[in-house]
Amino acid sequence: GGADGEDNSSIYIENCPAGMSKEMVKEIFGSFGKVTGVKVPHDSVAIVTFASTEDASMAIDALNGQELEGCAAPMTIRFAKTPQRVAKEKVGRSEARDREAKDREVRNQKSKAAKAQYERALLVNAAAQEEGEREPPARIKAYVPRYKLDENGEPIPERVRSDRGGDRGGGGGGGGGFYGSGGGGGG
Repeated sequence: GGADGEDNSSIYIENCPAGMSKEMVKEIFGSFGKVTGVKVPHDSVAIVTFASTEDASMAIDALNGQELEGCAAPMTIRFAKTPQRVAKEKVGRSEARDREAKDREVRNQKSKAAKAQYERALLVNAAAQEEGEREPPARIKAYVPRYKLDENGEPIPERVRSDRGGDRGGGGGGGGGFYGSGGGGGG
């Protein structure tokens, strides 16, 4: 099973002799190949990482089911990761990368849209100011981060959206109560 590369070069050992140190584990398993890491999470369990999957496989074949001196039961040795888990992790990593790229793309589109909307608002305000019609509104910056795009990918200005046809006569009456006062004033 060398096809998995370094993704599956760790083995999980149960029923090690009690009180076995990392050095002892490394000494026993080092005879099957280069050991690059040893963990002893708790008594009678060890995880050994080899430089290659082949070495890990040899250690499993040689020692699985063997009873070392001081063992309470024969050792159970298997790959720390099943081939399915290795494959799943690879898929997970690429999915995460794809998701990240997509999120980045969406953020870029949104910030471009917001910037375009902001620049358009500045132009409109500059033109209005030249004609002496009005001062630029202080709230212009508040529109920048909040936008939606229409079917042509153009940002829809916040004012148009939030309006939602408020000129329909008595339609706005009930909503006022939400803010705590003046619920009946709409008609």
